[in-house]
Amino acid sequence: MSDLFVGELLVLVLLLPVLLRPFVAPLQRIPGIAALPLVAFLLAAAMLLGDRFRLSFMPAFAFLVLLFLLTLPRLYRLATGLPTDWYGAGVKSAYLVFLVLFAAASWASWRYAPELSWSPSVALSDGTETVDLGGGRIARVRKLEREGTGSGASVLFVGDGAIGNRPTMALCLAESGYRVIEAEVTGRHSGTALRVPFSFSRAAASVRGLFAVRGLLPSAERSGFSDPSDADLAAITRAIRAGQGKMVPLFAVAEGDGVTAALSLMQGPEPAFDGLACLVPKAGAPKAPGAARLEGLAGFMPANAASSSVLLFEGDPNDMFGFGEIGADDPLAAAVAGGGRDRDRKAAELTARRVLAWFEARRIHDDPRT
Repeated sequence: MSDLFVGELLVLVLLLPVLLRPFVAPLQRIPGIAALPLVAFLLAAAMLLGDRFRLSFMPAFAFLVLLFLLTLPRLYRLATGLPTDWYGAGVKSAYLVFLVLFAAASWASWRYAPELSWSPSVALSDGTETVDLGGGRIARVRKLEREGTGSGASVLFVGDGAIGNRPTMALCLAESGYRVIEAEVTGRHSGTALRVPFSFSRAAASVRGLFAVRGLLPSAERSGFSDPSDADLAAITRAIRAGQGKMVPLFAVAEGDGVTAALSLMQGPEPAFDGLACLVPKAGAPKAPGAARLEGLAGFMPANAASSSVLLFEGDPNDMFGFGEIGADDPLAAAVAGGGRDRDRKAAELTARRVLAWFEARRIHDDPRT
């Protein structure tokens, strides 16, 4: 079971005694049950702030909020030392309705539970650091790599909410010996303000953007954040090059709002990356002269792929390229937007394998010994 599903189960289990209390006499003699909705609400709030925003959690959370409001007067009575064990006929009727809603929320939590994480076959090291980009801009950088000797090449993930947006691809590339680098940039100075975690706020913007692309929201709601700027991406790239040396290959995977910025850095006599793979929907693929095009997960790799420094990996509408592994990480958002569940992360793994194969072809092509 995924961590989110386990958390949802814990929240729902905490609420079950509250819902049964009006009808079970022994439970009415336990006054502390009136505080369980508050405990569940605090737990859910911690889950939302500490993890990525997922629409799949919303049915359980919405039910929790409604029940919390219903039981708020009883919580006040508990806090002031008044009895909490009396339930009138109208209140019991309301609790019967909430029992039905509880069953619906429980079904939704099970039906749209995220897929389990993809498990690598080797041990990986995972670390996070903060990089000062200057001008009040900082980047939170995550590095994931195989313990021991890797392949000597790095891959930078570029896009809105880049950290954790493609977990299966990150693990797959790291397992194969690549140093995977994910970065998110903010204008806030480190440690000067209380802020919502990047993963929550950027993932929320990504879900809003998905609905906008699918025509479920106005285009103005495309994103709650500006596109990654060329300057930020260039600064991150320079920091990576300075740390690993210019002779070590640096590849990139761009998706969503990061595609435009990444493509701009590939122009000129000195491209920023040794190879750039752009995951884009087929209908909205950008113009990139000289780029190789791979159409669909089952498409044939073009003959000029190894010699092209840019690969446009064009996905079908149901693949929802541009929004990470939403079919596995947030099945409800995928379903609402017209897509499907990525069972066992098979599509995510296949996407990673296709990108990995192109990176390997690029390295062979650029190797002076071949």
